[in-house]
Amino acid sequence: MKVLVLEDELIVGMDLVMLLEEWGHTVSGPHQSPQDAIDAIKTFEPEIALLDLNLGKFGNSRAVAETLKQRGIVFAYLTGYGSARSVGAGALEDVLILSKPFIEAEMKSFIDAHASAAL
Repeated sequence: MKVLVLEDELIVGMDLVMLLEEWGHTVSGPHQSPQDAIDAIKTFEPEIALLDLNLGKFGNSRAVAETLKQRGIVFAYLTGYGSARSVGAGALEDVLILSKPFIEAEMKSFIDAHASAAL
């Protein structure tokens, strides 16, 4: 499965990419800014995405989430915060939120469920 990763913390992002690749996925990222991720969506055409909600100096991932939603691409938020509402995710609050540090089994379950649906 083609997975896009948006994570502003490089070490966290690289760990996530390595894990996804170990699971057999093709990964684009980790992208650190919303614009980089949006550009990658156009060229990489992911089937699923994992988005850090709070991107530090880059703000948040709302524009990326909206782009994914418009294209019908499933995504989940990764956040150290309790809810998407608390950091301004607005209308996208119905999206799955995976807490950081993430639990591998939860992330694998999310990705596997969507990989099965894509078959």
